[in-house]
Amino acid sequence: MEFEYRGDYRRAEATLEVVVSLGAIQTPKLLMQSGVGDQAEPVRFGIPSAQHLPGVGRNLHDHVALGCVWEGTGKPIPSAPRSQAVSFWKTDPALEAPNFFTYARGGAAVTPENQAEFRPPASSWSLSTGMRPISRGSVQLTGPHASDPITIQANYLADPRDLKDLMIGIGQAREIGNAAALKP
Repeated sequence: MEFEYRGDYRRAEATLEVVVSLGAIQTPKLLMQSGVGDQAEPVRFGIPSAQHLPGVGRNLHDHVALGCVWEGTGKPIPSAPRSQAVSFWKTDPALEAPNFFTYARGGAAVTPENQAEFRPPASSWSLSTGMRPISRGSVQLTGPHASDPITIQANYLADPRDLKDLMIGIGQAREIGNAAALKP
């Protein structure tokens, strides 16, 4: 394998196997820049096709997550990792597995833009809600070099069922949060 380290190009060889584990974005980028993927993708940038695997860079499956925020009325919510108090549910009983999750956390789970515009109180708390969508996206090359950025087509909410499920999921999160907010 060839790689760049501190501005120098280096080469390393393996005597057994190499496991590529760079995540959902960088793994397909590395594979495609190595000529592995849909043969049309690397050829556009002068990269010879080493292995035609049309699925590389396709079927990107990212979740949509939103924060629902409440103003705290009593003691602050305990600080705990999200894995200690998570709720999973299905928006349709026919599903094989839950397609929604939520967990509570102290503070407002909002974007910097919403933080500046709405200024949630310091005593606020959030239910972060996420979903396992049906929509799929892709990762595409913009050039042959490791420093070249990639194009990500997330395709959030491309399938209309995702928006319907998101509305159901947010409704459920609001029901949970409103019930918790009423507790003394």
